Amino acid sequence: MKLWQLSFNTLPELPEILTKGRERELFDWLFRNKAKYPERVSIANRKRYVASYAKPGGMSHGFAYYRAAALSASQNREFGKRKLQMPVLALGGRNAMGDNLRSSMEGLAVHLDGGVIEDCGHYVMEEQPEVVARRLLDFFKSVEILAS
Repeated sequence: MKLWQLSFNTLPELPEILTKGRERELFDWLFRNKAKYPERVSIANRKRYVASYAKPGGMSHGFAYYRAAALSASQNREFGKRKLQMPVLALGGRNAMGDNLRSSMEGLAVHLDGGVIEDCGHYVMEEQPEVVARRLLDFFKSVEILAS
């Protein structure tokens, strides 16, 4: 059940047909099944997601991200031949990406920071905003030190 939507999202036209006018149901399902704490995604934030994606072309643009995965992977292999020179922060929720996000960046950046947001699912900003904010501030401070 975990990754079926990745394949669904890449199909031409069908995801748009099936989600048009049902954006709220889709996002409610995603939050219910991908967040460790779906209740932490506020009603106001859910409404913002739905309003954004319900606009003409909104869902198509969201699905385009997944439809471009093969091209992105190819580009990333090419770009990965040279390390990123800017500092990179890679964070993943323990019950979603975990440390896979950070470990996938190993060897690709000169200065890599990040890791796991504990007690969290896929939506790190919504589920653990204080922890993410603290990690961001710590990262920005470390970048300032590197720059001086």
